[in-house]
Amino acid sequence: MKTAPQIKPTTLPGLLLQRLYLNRAFRRVVVVVLVATLVVAIAAVVVRYGDSQGGLSKWLERPLDWVSSHPRLAISDIVINGASARVSREIAIVISGRYGYGTGFGDVHEVRQALMEIPSIRHASVSVDAAGSLDITVEEKVPVVALEGDGQFQILDKEASVLATDSRRDSYPELPLIAGGGAEEHIEEAIAVAGLSPKLAAMTRGLVRIGNRRWDIVLDHGRTVNLPEDNPILAVSKLLALDKSDDILSLDIAVIDLRNPNRVTVRPFPSPAEDSAEDSAEAEQE
Repeated sequence: MKTAPQIKPTTLPGLLLQRLYLNRAFRRVVVVVLVATLVVAIAAVVVRYGDSQGGLSKWLERPLDWVSSHPRLAISDIVINGASARVSREIAIVISGRYGYGTGFGDVHEVRQALMEIPSIRHASVSVDAAGSLDITVEEKVPVVALEGDGQFQILDKEASVLATDSRRDSYPELPLIAGGGAEEHIEEAIAVAGLSPKLAAMTRGLVRIGNRRWDIVLDHGRTVNLPEDNPILAVSKLLALDKSDDILSLDIAVIDLRNPNRVTVRPFPSPAEDSAEDSAEAEQE
């Protein structure tokens, strides 16, 4: 069986048009331009001659609905820039929950507004390219501390905005842990104290705000460092200097009291005999 001969373009413009037509994105752009031209033309007719019956206005809505829902203009891909894995998952949940995947993308401003409701996002920009790819670029708020309270851990940025809440401390092991009334009001001070020394940071289990006046540093093995109300950073710097000369942080000391700027007071752990005596005294009182 003979087939009809194929006509191939021989001129340069013809070759260029054929190459463009084979491009999927180009074909989608052509569709958008044609539909937009048709809508503008109809709108011009409405403005010039009026639409007393309203029928033409209703018919005009049909191409607009087609533009937002036609499969050729649907979201074909989602590209997320500048987001961590956790925030990327939150973005995906918002997009799929509100708009679905493979449906009309609607208004990019509406999408951006939805993304800005995610607590961890400081800024977001949204655009859709001719191929139907939804491009999202975000700037995240930076978590700096974990605030413990009521069995939960709130992840805060430096402005004390709550970025996330978790029941597990090990979900954010890299963040300093703070606790106590008013701790969130002194985040920058807590960060400064925690970051003075890698050795001290490795020993630190958390910083506890005492009476919303000062900090206690809770170290490993049940040890505590009492900091003064004024200039706690200077007090910790003196402690680090003392540790460099006398290795005080490696000693078996229960409390290191730095509240008096003129001296360092230490209290060792009670001996087993002292513990037994205290237990006996408590038993007799009961």
